[in-house]
Amino acid sequence: MSLQTQSSKQQTNKNSINPQNPRELKTAKPTLTKFTSFAIMITALTGLLATSLSSCSHNKNTLWIFSASSLINVFEDLGAAYEKNTDQEIDIKLQFGGSSSLVRQINDGAPASLLATANEKVLDELDPKYKKQGYEKVKFAMSELVMAVPEGNPKNITSFRDLANRELKIGQCQENVPCGDLANKINAYLIDKGEINEPIKASTYESSARSVLQKLLAGELDVALIYKVDVLAANNLIGITIDNIPQAIRENNYFLTSLQNEHLLTRSFIDFITTNEKAKQILKDHGFKVPQNQ
Repeated sequence: MSLQTQSSKQQTNKNSINPQNPRELKTAKPTLTKFTSFAIMITALTGLLATSLSSCSHNKNTLWIFSASSLINVFEDLGAAYEKNTDQEIDIKLQFGGSSSLVRQINDGAPASLLATANEKVLDELDPKYKKQGYEKVKFAMSELVMAVPEGNPKNITSFRDLANRELKIGQCQENVPCGDLANKINAYLIDKGEINEPIKASTYESSARSVLQKLLAGELDVALIYKVDVLAANNLIGITIDNIPQAIRENNYFLTSLQNEHLLTRSFIDFITTNEKAKQILKDHGFKVPQNQ
């Protein structure tokens, strides 16, 4: 198994991800009776992309999974595990981005088989035709919003109240993006409780948790409001829990939605993610929680 990354002059440091160049993880089994490839595509989510993707027909052995950017690392491992768990010849392609951006691309005609989002609310934006096709929605994981800081915590940040310091460079997601909505809920809760007087103002508002993470890794931020799973995926960050906040306010639910319910591969992948113990352990290893009733 090898990981190939195309280089680009637009990349400014080793931790950044260039969304205009695909990253592929290809696996070939040494057997004449079975070949499975697992390709991960990370590209800019633009109208041009939707047009180009819509020209690709759905093949019974191809599974397009559009996934929230905070799932990049875990879905690499889940894809490899699913590959080992099936005897089918398959080609799994993953498209990553902000949940709202992914929905826009699907509505514009991108050929998604499954949609993995960081928020249930964004599913309301899907074209109604997908609901007419009898789609299935399943909660498969949860993740917590934390305050991410560089190793050593140079600004000595210990609580959400510390972010009121106007000298801090703070990054968070935009409003109507799941990670941004969580940050806003935390602000509202602490204001209501009298813990802070006004909402914490970020220095930058990004379209995804991954974009905020990149700015923190590049040294452009002192602290970032991102998911615990993003912190665990980096080697040089610390995640500080936002204390005294109810779990429901600081935690996001992840949903896997089938957009082609008649597609046998979509059913197979959903079953694997929600019932296979290996898949559940992979999610936990990446810092996600899994629903207790699955």
